[in-house]
Amino acid sequence: MTREEIVKYINYKSKNTKEVQKKINKLLKKYHPDNNKKDKKTILIIYEIRDQIKNGTLDYKEKTKEEKIPKNYVSLLEMMIKRLINKRKRIDKKIELLYKKLNFHYDKINNKQDEISFIEMNISNEKDELDKLLKRDIIDSIIITIFLICFIFMIIFKNILFSIGIIVLIIMEIYYIYLRKKIYEEKKIKLEKMKKIKKNVDNEFNSIKNSVEELKVDERKLKDERSKINNDISYYSHELSNIKNKKLSKDKSFVDENKKSFVKK
Repeated sequence: MTREEIVKYINYKSKNTKEVQKKINKLLKKYHPDNNKKDKKTILIIYEIRDQIKNGTLDYKEKTKEEKIPKNYVSLLEMMIKRLINKRKRIDKKIELLYKKLNFHYDKINNKQDEISFIEMNISNEKDELDKLLKRDIIDSIIITIFLICFIFMIIFKNILFSIGIIVLIIMEIYYIYLRKKIYEEKKIKLEKMKKIKKNVDNEFNSIKNSVEELKVDERKLKDERSKINNDISYYSHELSNIKNKKLSKDKSFVDENKKSFVKK
């Protein structure tokens, strides 16, 4: 919006009414840099008009010629640049804190990975032990079967001493099978517990990974916001530089004219 369009919109007629204030506030919200990224000049003109309304110095008559740069335009540009720089500093602090959180979460991820590897190794060892116990039970069952066959033959041939010896061996093997069965059940319970622990650790690991992804999303948003602020700072700095250069060129031309007039004299 141009200066004349704003003055026409607020319908200012030498009095700072409530209606004028409402319309000014509405324009300030609409053209604030956070809400309007494309138009960066209008907000500065609105600030200037608001100050002139408060001071009672606003020229509300329509102008036919090109509008001049307001007196406080330079100070407004400087104010906007300063405000944006402060905002960028706050974002930089947020990014710094975010990086600390990310590093903390990465350390936790590494620790959880080590923990998961250790648990998986123990689970693998327990499974191997269970497999060995099962194989041993099969072997013992075969041995008992052989002893029983031998026992039958010893009875047939009426060899009592060997029969008693075989019975003792069968009882011992059955006892060993019982002990191993007990060990097998204990290891099985231990294995189930380890699997539950692994499941909990996996859940914690996934939760940390999700937190990292959320932090990365926040990081991208903050970086995008910082990039936009940098663009705005560049724009306002360029505007300020152009105004100062124009002033310098005018001052120089004024000096040159004085020199020419002095030479003629």
